[in-house]
Amino acid sequence: MSGFYAHNIKEDTDPKLSIIPIVQQCCYSGIFVPEDLIIAKYMNKGVSYSEANVVYKNNKEILESAKDLVKRLVQYVIGEI
Repeated sequence: MSGFYAHNIKEDTDPKLSIIPIVQQCCYSGIFVPEDLIIAKYMNKGVSYSEANVVYKNNKEILESAKDLVKRLVQYVIGEI
């Protein structure tokens, strides 16, 4: 999971595009990364960098999303999915 600060980003830019080069490098190194375990989100659309830092600390949606991702990753590693 990767979170990005959105500074002067076009509205239609997919944040997932920023992490794809790392995923491709993993594949070239022999590490398979399932598509559903790749998550990228903007963390501060519409707020300043300093405000986003405060909001992020209390953002339950991002924390729950990260917890869910780790849970699915563990399930993938042990072969449940």
